[in-house]
Amino acid sequence: MKKKFLTFGLIVFVIFFCLSCNESLKNYNNLYYLNFDEPLMINVTKKSIYGEAILLNDSVVLYKDSKLIFESFSPTWLFDSTKNKEYFNNKYIYSPEFLEIDAPYNLVKQKKSNMFQVIKMKDTLLFEFDNFEKLDFWF
Repeated sequence: MKKKFLTFGLIVFVIFFCLSCNESLKNYNNLYYLNFDEPLMINVTKKSIYGEAILLNDSVVLYKDSKLIFESFSPTWLFDSTKNKEYFNNKYIYSPEFLEIDAPYNLVKQKKSNMFQVIKMKDTLLFEFDNFEKLDFWF
């Protein structure tokens, strides 16, 4: 009797364990990875950082080291708060990272492009990104 009870308990445990793993896998497969081919337009309200990845709104994944393509203007909300400042030729050069931009903002990516725009406070910043390999992102 004790052996049957332990066997039943073990079977129930294995079933619940498999179901919970399947649910995690289902959530992982529902993520959108920023890529070259597809367009994207999203209002970002939440940002989480996982290793080399940034997860936007719990649904969009991109590399955190996306590179800013510098323009002639400098929005003070970003450049004054960046930690990446270097003194060069009697002035500061700023090199903010994408992960330094706090939500909310809009992210827009055109089809067949390796660049995306971040629109915040009426400023538009252009970033370059690499395609994200799904194997690089595990949490």
